[in-house]
Amino acid sequence: MTISPILTQLSNQGCLTISTATSIDATDSQVCGVLLAVGRYPPAHGGGGLRAHRTYKRLRKFLRLGVYVVTESDGNLPSCKSTYDGIDVFRILNNSSYLRSALVIGHFFLTHSLHRINLVHAMGMSYVAMAAAAWSQFFGIPLVRELTVDGDIPSGGGLLHRVCRRGFTHADLVIASSANIEKRYLAAGVQQDRIWRRPNPVDTGIFRAPTAEEHNSARQRYGFTEGNIVHLVLARFHPRKNQLLAVQALSRLPGNHFLLLSGPVLPGDESYYQAVTDTVIGYGLGDRVRFEPAYNDNPVCTYHAADCCWIPSVLEGLPNTMLEALCTGLPVMVNSMLCLEDYLCESYGCYQAEPDPAKFAASACRVIKQDLSLEMRNQRARSAASHYEAASIDNEFIRRISKLY
Repeated sequence: MTISPILTQLSNQGCLTISTATSIDATDSQVCGVLLAVGRYPPAHGGGGLRAHRTYKRLRKFLRLGVYVVTESDGNLPSCKSTYDGIDVFRILNNSSYLRSALVIGHFFLTHSLHRINLVHAMGMSYVAMAAAAWSQFFGIPLVRELTVDGDIPSGGGLLHRVCRRGFTHADLVIASSANIEKRYLAAGVQQDRIWRRPNPVDTGIFRAPTAEEHNSARQRYGFTEGNIVHLVLARFHPRKNQLLAVQALSRLPGNHFLLLSGPVLPGDESYYQAVTDTVIGYGLGDRVRFEPAYNDNPVCTYHAADCCWIPSVLEGLPNTMLEALCTGLPVMVNSMLCLEDYLCESYGCYQAEPDPAKFAASACRVIKQDLSLEMRNQRARSAASHYEAASIDNEFIRRISKLY
């Protein structure tokens, strides 16, 4: 390959910041080396990256597994090599050009990891994920591919569309978190026998129903008292997460209903956050809406404080928040636009609502008329955990990837 001059040029332009002197620390005793490529990775905010991080962190507790991450930097995190929870993370500039990203990822493969990587796991539709998928196929490294948000896989005849589509159609394992995403794969030409349909794993040792003491303590933290009915939206403040619908629905509920909006305001999202706060003021709901506009590093406590979790988003894959809330025994109300009917189940409290403020509020009233006692929360949590508990899903993931390398 004659890419060195181009790489030098990119480095001079500030597009390539991973030094060729950087080395990956791996031992010969590791069973498998995994390169994870994802658009956002902790501490940057992104549900897919967070879920992958939690998965590989669990697996590394009992497997000799080397995990290396390539991800995009954002305004808060510079391009660099760093370590997060003991995992090497290589952050590269968020480039608008796929070619630049492909060159950087190819450079990474050639100089750092090619002889140590047995598996590539590419998540989402970022240029980083697309480039890693393409290089893994070029080098003959087994590939796991998955969408993190429900959406069409490009069907056009352009080069970039074909590269993206090939990353799915020629992957060794393609993960679908919902029936709708599985349909996207099939429509793009992915073979049925390569698709693994499974929910996102939840660590039910952490996400569980609260004790009476935990419930009361969590509510006191947010200033809620007996008789308050608390609805939770736990998400980044972003138009896709649709907190505005939640505020509009609250305005149609009785005065003992409260809304807890918890999640970070990332660079570029300030105007949307301001629109949400202005809407709260416009409806006169200032005393009924609690804002927590920061990264929530203790979501379990937040779930424990609530009586119902809302997912008003207009676009998702399978929200981590939805399954975590169910495993804490919270009833969950999901925007019907998300096409998550295969997860609706009254036995563990998952319902859908139309994305109209009045209809959303009416659905909330029907949900909270049910038993909200801690005993019922424990019962719902056990039902949800039987479907989403991480251990069984992790074991199946290990079984499947062990056949690939």
